[in-house]
Amino acid sequence: FYLDNGTPIPFDGHFLISRIAKRKYNSELVHIPDGWNETNYDNVFKIERTPRGNSNFNAGQIVIAHKFSDYEIPYAVNGIHSSVIRLKEDDILALSHMELE
Repeated sequence: FYLDNGTPIPFDGHFLISRIAKRKYNSELVHIPDGWNETNYDNVFKIERTPRGNSNFNAGQIVIAHKFSDYEIPYAVNGIHSSVIRLKEDDILALSHMELE
């Protein structure tokens, strides 16, 4: 990716994504402590930014990719540290119809 006024923009063939957390279980019969099951899916991601000229996928879509195909990249702008998660288009296997809460 490259930075445009501090905003990460992906190169062709790559997407900037976010990880999707697994849904928390609710039960009226058993006490489930806070913090239990706060994990992310290994291969389900939400597309946050697409490269220019991309027509296959749009921002906001949920995709299924190869397990552990995402790559987190740390960066700093004016002393403020942040990170983005990159996913190659070739690693995307399918669109998901998962509903987010």
